[in-house]
Amino acid sequence: MRTPVVVPERFIVLIEGRPFVLYVGLLHVAQEAGIKELSVSIHQVPSPENGYTAIASAKAVTNDGSVFIDIGDASPESVGAEKFVPHLLRVASTRAKARVLKDAYGITMTSVEELIMDSPQVKSEGSHETRPTRPTLVPQREEDATDKQMHVLHSLAKQLCLNASDVSKLNSLTKDQASKKITELSERVRAQRTTEQSA
Repeated sequence: MRTPVVVPERFIVLIEGRPFVLYVGLLHVAQEAGIKELSVSIHQVPSPENGYTAIASAKAVTNDGSVFIDIGDASPESVGAEKFVPHLLRVASTRAKARVLKDAYGITMTSVEELIMDSPQVKSEGSHETRPTRPTLVPQREEDATDKQMHVLHSLAKQLCLNASDVSKLNSLTKDQASKKITELSERVRAQRTTEQSA
């Protein structure tokens, strides 16, 4: 079992009384632990046809050779703050890297980059005009596994020759559960290949 890593306090911020880790803190932890690889692949470029949703996956290889894979997405709705909308690919990429680093090093705190900037509008007293309140940060809601995640999961399941019962369970996973399952099955595939090569 992996021992959870302690993130230095300077990389932790409190938002509405709850602790959140900064991406730069996750990167610091990874570098201190001797991470071998951190790479990103773009799977979907924002366009009118997909609701301007960017999707990226990140792969991390730790110093012991363990491989972790996770996915991040970003859309105008999930970033909230208008200043981030022109940078959806970068946000999706950072979210994917933040998630994979958290998984790789056993960090359970939500990262700031995974949050949605929510700027509600309120009416000024005695006026019909609206003014923005101070932006608040809210965690992204639990989402179903994406089509990309399901494709990866079923591909891994096929390589591992999982039975029909185990494969059917994959279809009910949430996005976060699917991410963890992808990492788990990827590790099993890697171990299986190592065994076959040694035989």
